[in-house]
Amino acid sequence: MKKIIATALREFKTTALTPAFFIGAVVMPIAIWAVIIAVTAADLGGKKDPMRGTIAVIDTTRDGIVAQGFEAAFDPEVQKANKEALAEKMSAQIDKAIAENPMVANQVTPDQLSMGKTLAMRYLGLDRVHEVEVERVDQSVDRQTLRDRVKNGELLAFINVGEYTIDLPNPDPNAKSASGTPAPGTFEIVHSKTLDPEYLGDVRSMAAGIIQDARYERRDIDPKVVDQVQDNAPRAKVSLVTDTGEEGKSNALMVEILPFIFMMLLFTATMTGGQYLLMGTLEEKGSRVMEVLLSAVSPGQLLIGKMIGQGLVGAAILVIYSSLGVAAADRFNMLSQLPLGHVPLLALYFIMAYAFLGGMMTAIGAAVTDYREANALFAPVTISMMLPFILLIIIKDNPSGMLARVTSYFPPTTPFVMAMRISQPAHPVPVWEIIATMVVGFAGVGVVVWGAAKIFRLGVLRYGKPPTLVGLMKWLTE
Repeated sequence: MKKIIATALREFKTTALTPAFFIGAVVMPIAIWAVIIAVTAADLGGKKDPMRGTIAVIDTTRDGIVAQGFEAAFDPEVQKANKEALAEKMSAQIDKAIAENPMVANQVTPDQLSMGKTLAMRYLGLDRVHEVEVERVDQSVDRQTLRDRVKNGELLAFINVGEYTIDLPNPDPNAKSASGTPAPGTFEIVHSKTLDPEYLGDVRSMAAGIIQDARYERRDIDPKVVDQVQDNAPRAKVSLVTDTGEEGKSNALMVEILPFIFMMLLFTATMTGGQYLLMGTLEEKGSRVMEVLLSAVSPGQLLIGKMIGQGLVGAAILVIYSSLGVAAADRFNMLSQLPLGHVPLLALYFIMAYAFLGGMMTAIGAAVTDYREANALFAPVTISMMLPFILLIIIKDNPSGMLARVTSYFPPTTPFVMAMRISQPAHPVPVWEIIATMVVGFAGVGVVVWGAAKIFRLGVLRYGKPPTLVGLMKWLTE
């Protein structure tokens, strides 16, 4: 036992107590967030130029209401007034949202709030006034002429609307439009390839809004009243009952992404420990250090020690990232959303996932002498690591379904599937099923570790041509 502990400590110190590990596990995540914050604060993208050019409108409605709407909408003064109104509305909504959340209100300074509003207005284009001229075109103008003008850059786009656009679509699915007449409620935009996609969206939205207003006016409905009703839609105040019986903050998005968070935590920690196992075994075998180690410990003791040591590295990753997540949830008053009672289960599933993957990684590392040779034997590892991502969406949407239950009893996917299932409080997993999957999962681990130990013993001092997958299977029978 002393030799196993000594080997494990050596593996852990060699990997975890190095500047490279500290940079990768701690400094890099912090640096990434710092870069994101810095880029956002500095707004390195700069101010985007407004849309400039001419848009032609073919309007065959009886009063040319759509063309009039476009001419008014692109008037510089009207644009400024509309954008100022939207900016004031957005600012009021932000202030109201912050005021309703004391936790956020106590953390946001006036300067940060002002910068956030400025960036939001810039992102929404509320700081831009388009320089667009609207040209009315008679319907008798040949379409090819208009297309040529678009192609030559004389026009940004041309829009074609008519009475059929103002009409509402017929609710009868069997109804047919007159021959040659566009479907009711449709309009046409033909644009140049140089028109910015964002500005194409602006033109489409503007046209849709003008057409909607025209429909209201045709039916003697005040569009301003409609806007007022839509802007003041009923808002639900949602809360949940916590484990202490009190009301807490409800966050549907947090609940929605919890399975992904749990799975990624498990995957990251498992892959980290497994990769270090593979690379360490390859390095020691290639440099003949393995022969020196085996003069002091048996192959079995070395294997167990290496797996425990690198497992502690993966556990350190799991603890670091989990602690950051819990601290963030606590800071934003979302701690009640986390199923903290299942943290011990997550630790057990990590041991299961790591031991399963680590056994395969160690076996591959012992059987070959460099990383290129290892790639040829990586198929089982690749498949077992891809399956959780393939199953993620299905299991997240139906954690109690047949597929979720079946894959819970398939050792390569057991820890990942169960981590996703236990992270969803709305679909509690029965205790008997947790116990049963634990038994099945660790039984699978036992088989893999037994096979890894046999391959490790036979292959760790072998050099020359690497075995194939079939060859490794034969080693298990020797």
